[in-house]
Amino acid sequence: PASFTDGKVRTGKWNIRITGPLKISGSQMIIKLINHKASGIGYSCDSIVVTTVATTSISSTFNIKLINGVCSSPNWTIKYSFDRTFTSYGKGNPVGTDPVAEVFGTAHGTNRVGKQFDVTIPQASPLIKHKACQYIDKGILELTPEGFKTRTVDFGNGNCDDDATFTVNGSTVAFKLK
Repeated sequence: PASFTDGKVRTGKWNIRITGPLKISGSQMIIKLINHKASGIGYSCDSIVVTTVATTSISSTFNIKLINGVCSSPNWTIKYSFDRTFTSYGKGNPVGTDPVAEVFGTAHGTNRVGKQFDVTIPQASPLIKHKACQYIDKGILELTPEGFKTRTVDFGNGNCDDDATFTVNGSTVAFKLK
């Protein structure tokens, strides 16, 4: 078992296969979890596929797909898959001075009580996190639980603060991020 600074004890293995230099577009890192657990919660999947989309002197963009993920404890199971694109601006985004990460894409699955859900982070309004900010400070996330209307979380306009809004069925509530 390995213990990290977050206090979680991890067991199991990760099998990682790399198809080419990760700085080259099209190269992939294919990850398979083998008996992986963190603090007693089991994690498995068919694979996690990280594909290099593009790298420049300013940014690196990767597509990350989780295929048939399962998170389980003795009392519940969550099943999910996602397809997300992640861009990291290691030397700072050209439109700002602070290194930033952006993510957009989709996810779907089944929650702890067996209800399906879909999540979308639109490419037109990706989640953005600046290095100097503790919180996600911009972007939209849309969650649609089975049998319910879509819920939208708006993380703001790029100001580094803990303000966000939650909208469902035309009603909006402001809340603080933690």
